[in-house]
Amino acid sequence: MPHSEDLLSITDVVEQTGISRRTILYHIHKGRLTAEPRPSGGRGAWLIAPLELRKYLESQDQCAVKQSA
Repeated sequence: MPHSEDLLSITDVVEQTGISRRTILYHIHKGRLTAEPRPSGGRGAWLIAPLELRKYLESQDQCAVKQSA
């Protein structure tokens, strides 16, 4: 498991990608985006590894390409 400093909060992901918080949470709960629960819990309790985010974004790009073809 990556160190918690390497993980991104949902707020970080929203700022970096422009994807809405609601969409990110939906994909986490559907199992399309892997996230770790924050050890301390609380607000914004999901942490996402940058590699997982990259894989998720690539899969979304593939879906967009298939839909437009």
